[in-house]
Amino acid sequence: MSNFPIVATVLSMILGLSVIRLLLGMLTVFAPLWEWACSRMRCAIQNRW
Repeated sequence: MSNFPIVATVLSMILGLSVIRLLLGMLTVFAPLWEWACSRMRCAIQNRW
């Protein structure tokens, strides 16, 4: 197990990249939904006033 630090570093890098990709994917999925919800709320507020 002399090369364990190298393996650990590579694994942590891969894990970090996959986490970042997951977050980016969630952002790209949720951004249109968030925009739609905000526009709906704005329309509701404008109609109320």
